[in-house]
Formats: sequence, C-alpha cells, structure tokens
Amino acid sequence: MTVEASALSLRQLLPLSLEERAKLIMAHGAMDLARSVHTLEQDGLTVPKDLQERIAWAVAWNIDAGGSKLAEDTALRRVRDYRHQWSLDTTWEKVWRELTAPLEGSKTGPNRMLLDELALSVLCEQREEWQPEASRPLDLGLADDALDFVYKRDNGKVIGFLRKKFRNWTDELEELAQEAWEGIIKRYWSTESRRRFLGLSKISSLVCTAAENKGKDILRKQKRQGKQVSLEQSGSHPGEESGTPLSELIGVEIDPGEQIMMEELRQRLDECMQALSPHQQIVAQLIWLQERPAKSVAEQLRVSEPAISQRVKKARESLRACLEHHGYRMFDR
Repeated sequence: MTVEASALSLRQLLPLSLEERAKLIMAHGAMDLARSVHTLEQDGLTVPKDLQERIAWAVAWNIDAGGSKLAEDTALRRVRDYRHQWSLDTTWEKVWRELTAPLEGSKTGPNRMLLDELALSVLCEQREEWQPEASRPLDLGLADDALDFVYKRDNGKVIGFLRKKFRNWTDELEELAQEAWEGIIKRYWSTESRRRFLGLSKISSLVCTAAENKGKDILRKQKRQGKQVSLEQSGSHPGEESGTPLSELIGVEIDPGEQIMMEELRQRLDECMQALSPHQQIVAQLIWLQERPAKSVAEQLRVSEPAISQRVKKARESLRACLEHHGYRMFDR
C-alpha cells in the first residue's frame, strides 16, 4: 500500500531515511515545489534541473537536522529543526500548509511563500554532502549568483531595519549589516555550514535578527566600558584585507631572509595564481596585489561584499593547496 506524507505525523516520519522522506515530500508537494522553482526563474535566476529534488531533500533533512541528537536544554532554547518547531504528533499536512502559506505583507511579488525562501536558500548552499548524490558536484557559479541575488534583494531591508533600531548610528550601519551577512553565509550557505535554513521566516528577517544581535553586543560593550565605541574602533572591517605580503596572507612557512627561496616562491605563486578560476584571479589581483578595499571591489564587479569575501577565501584555499602540492609547508592563519 502506498503511504502519503499528508497522512503521517512527524513522529512517523522520523524513523524513515532521508531518501524515503524526500520521495514522500516530492509526491505530496510536487506542485508547490514546481511553483517555487518557477518563482526563482521569474526572478531571473538560473536554476539546475534537479532543484525540486534538492528542495525536497532539504525539507526532509530539516525534520530532524539530518538525524542529529540535540541536548534537551538546547532543544528547548532554539528551534534547530521541525521536530522542535511543532509537536511530534503534528501531521505533515499541517507543516506543509505553513511552509506554503502566502506571505503577508510581502513586497517581493504576488503569492510568495516561505517555501520560496527555502528554495532560494537551497540554491545558495555550497556544502555538497547535504545534497542528494545525483546533484553532486554542485554548480558553485549558480550558488554565487543566488547569493548575489539575495544580498541585492534584501540588504536594503536590513539597512532600513537597523536605522530604526540604532537611530544614533549612521555610516556604521553598513558595516554592521555586512558582518551579519558574512555570519549568515558562513552558518547556512558556505562549505563550512553547520546548520540549514529552515524556511520558517524570510531570509531578510534572519539577517536582520543577526545584525540586531551584533548591534546589541556592541551597545553592551559600550556600556561596560562606559564610553562610546564605534564599529570602526572595535576593529570590525568585514571583507577588508591588509597590506600584508601575499605569502604571509596565504600562510607559507618560509624564512623571508632566504632571498633565493623567496624568489622561487614568487614564481610558484604566479603559477598557482594562473591556475585560479577567472573570478578568483580578478579578486586576488584587486584585493591582494592592488590592496583595494573589498567594498570598492564589490562595487566595481557589481557583486556583494560577502561574495567577494567568499571568493577571497576560496582563492586562498586554492593557493595553499597548490603550494602544498609543490612541497611548501603552510601554517594556519
């Protein structure tokens, strides 16, 4: 007998494998999943053919955070998956109804729903082991494009929100927003991500909350110190790089006094730089060699500062791997 997801509770879905859950979700919500993919296409994004399956897989993963065992006290304080948002006796039909309910007051277009935000988040993801095997390897170019899209779409909302929350701050708000974006990218969308976006809010709301928390931390610090501390004074410069030598930025273990070895290193660095992707080469040249601020580079290339930070990070990782292959020892930065 064929089982339908709508007839099952979260308690009954938990023992099933990710593959089994994803198939049930695909069958139950095929039309809604297709509509979310179509919404992304209407927004001008290029989406892979298997995005519906990837969204269903992510939803299945979100039921119990991929089978993770959370401490009870942690579960009570934070919602990390659907089993801590709804009771285990909640039917899947009710969960799906909330994920696909029209968003009230949305200015991003007609008939938008939380599932659309989850779909966009899935497109931003760069962690391959979170995806169905058939979806690997991911097209990281599409992920970068999705990241740029969500940043351009929502950053204005984040800045506007911060202006209301922190009325005495002016130029610092942009830096605060950038820090929040970088934190969200690292937590939910980078190769180092530990959590998945649950689709229980708009992405902009998630970033606004992160930015507000960072702002409150700064205010608490000011209160403890008994003086005003700006974001600039606190040392917060998201995405900026210093004038440090490239070899030191990458983390090459070498004695600067050894002139012959340094010359050889420079030649190897040139070779490794040529092996970078075009996007990474451009960013590496502008950030490291021309010592341009990340904000200026982002404006020139018409991408977000978080995207620039991600490309710098990937370029550094690629250069380190290339130099290690040639026998250089690296240290952690």
